[in-house]
Amino acid sequence: MKRGQEATAQYSELVSALRQIDVDWIVTEVEEVIARGKTVSFRNLSLEESALYESRLVEEVGRGIAVARAKPNDIIGVPYEPHERLALLVQAVERVIAASELARSSISKFASERGITSIELEIPAEGAAAITSGMRRVSLEISPFTNERLSILHHVLHDEVLS
Repeated sequence: MKRGQEATAQYSELVSALRQIDVDWIVTEVEEVIARGKTVSFRNLSLEESALYESRLVEEVGRGIAVARAKPNDIIGVPYEPHERLALLVQAVERVIAASELARSSISKFASERGITSIELEIPAEGAAAITSGMRRVSLEISPFTNERLSILHHVLHDEVLS
């Protein structure tokens, strides 16, 4: 598992790649989860997390904010580590791909059972004055390479990005 700066760099690269292919909504969803942080029992804080908690407590008390000290059984929010943020993004991408392929497979099966091999989509004309529009034919048959491509992507995400 990549850690620290290497995980942060990989996260940034993956974010950039996702934005380039117009799926930045995945990034937005993951960053909302990251912003909330993870919840852990105060008792189970790592030394680093405990030191961060103590420094924030001292800082807030120094600014005059009344703060109650957490008890061992309290559940508190802590930031995700860089490798955890990278793992969350990779898992989100995998879930989107799996859901997309499941939907495509279901549509293909439905179409196959009814003898439909493709559909034509009308591409609306741009602008108020435009009269003509285009048509696009979309195949509803599953590519025999879909599982192979998913396996390659899984390998890249896990073996190259996360390891």
